[in-house]
Amino acid sequence: MADKKEETTQSRLLKAKKCLASMGAKSTVGQKTILHFLGVPGTNLLVSLQSAAAKDAGEQKAKTLIEDIYILACKGKILYDAKIITPQNTREFAAPVNATCIAIFLLLEEKRKNPSKRADVTGITLKFAQLESLMLNLLKPHIKPKNMEKASEVFKYFGTKRFLDIFVNDPNYHEFKTTLHRNLKLLIVDRLEEASLLPPPRLCKTPECQVEALDEDGKFAGSHYCATHHEKQYNALLKEPNVHHFLAENGFDYEPFVQMAEKHFPPNARMMYRGTHNYQETNARLRKNFAEGIYDKYLSAEASHKVTCLSPACVEKIKQTYKAAEVSCYDACNAELAAVFAPIFKQHFLNTEPYKEYISTRKLGQVSS
Repeated sequence: MADKKEETTQSRLLKAKKCLASMGAKSTVGQKTILHFLGVPGTNLLVSLQSAAAKDAGEQKAKTLIEDIYILACKGKILYDAKIITPQNTREFAAPVNATCIAIFLLLEEKRKNPSKRADVTGITLKFAQLESLMLNLLKPHIKPKNMEKASEVFKYFGTKRFLDIFVNDPNYHEFKTTLHRNLKLLIVDRLEEASLLPPPRLCKTPECQVEALDEDGKFAGSHYCATHHEKQYNALLKEPNVHHFLAENGFDYEPFVQMAEKHFPPNARMMYRGTHNYQETNARLRKNFAEGIYDKYLSAEASHKVTCLSPACVEKIKQTYKAAEVSCYDACNAELAAVFAPIFKQHFLNTEPYKEYISTRKLGQVSS
């Protein structure tokens, strides 16, 4: 009885939070808070979409659509914080979201190169329809019918062939299209740094491996890899502990290592290593943009996340070669960064209690006591 009462109280609190989210998302302060979490590229994407919608359907319609996106974002965050929406029940989103972003970017890239050629947006509309179906199925048990209608309206407006055809092919929308293209590129580069766009998270992250990744089970903490590739990594780590495992393999998102790296590694260097490592495995169609994105973000004179621990010779070599987008473009950079990280890893993380805990929870066949 007490459990049922507690559950009812929690449900009421969640309902109240979602109601507040709807009101807050319509306020200037609430929207500024959401845009802060979206970051500059995400903010610019919304601005470009709102501007295009205003040109097409009027200011009020555009304002309503963007407000609905804010409301859905707030409700989604609350459901995530309440552990109702989780990484486990949203795994199926990763592949279609990534595929849609890449498809839009490549379409705009091709249009930029051949502005007089009419682009076919049919493929993009099908991807939007798939995302709409997945999103509505996920949200249906947790939001009111009127908010379901708002979510559907957002997809049906921005994802229709009519709007996309105008947006991509009408020269009067060039400014909005350019903004979307530029900021979508930044988001894709950031996403590539965090996790490869090639395999969906539910599959082993080893390129071309189609076996499912291991889920958490008992004391075993789960893995981004299948049993075969996980075991190979684990045994290699036992035999010869190395920082690369925590930079680009299973240990990448292990919080104690991340905290240590943020404290002791040179600024921005860890994320650059992750990006350059993923660059080697990226789809060839994206490689040129990814190579340019890494250089612009970390090494250029205007770099927003400057990395200064590389040798001048290494930086100069990258400067001369990155536009060719060879797979080996960042090999020397990776080697130098690993050499910088290794002694710090050994001194501040190897053989610490968090390291030992990591090892103990990554062995297959663990059972909770």
